[in-house]
Amino acid sequence: MNIVIAVDDKEDFLLLEEALEHILSDIHVTHSRNGKELLQQVGDSLVPDLIFLDLNIQKMNGLDC
Repeated sequence: MNIVIAVDDKEDFLLLEEALEHILSDIHVTHSRNGKELLQQVGDSLVPDLIFLDLNIQKMNGLDC
């Protein structure tokens, strides 16, 4: 399962990543620091099964993304 976590706070990313790895097996987690980076990663052939998106993220917020 491919999961993208789009948050600008590294500690929030690490906490969510650790929780997901604890409850799910066989996952690949990718970190996006902002909405623009997320769209670029998805446009570059990343096909996520699940996206966690911070609504107050920098550069392009979750609502605009």
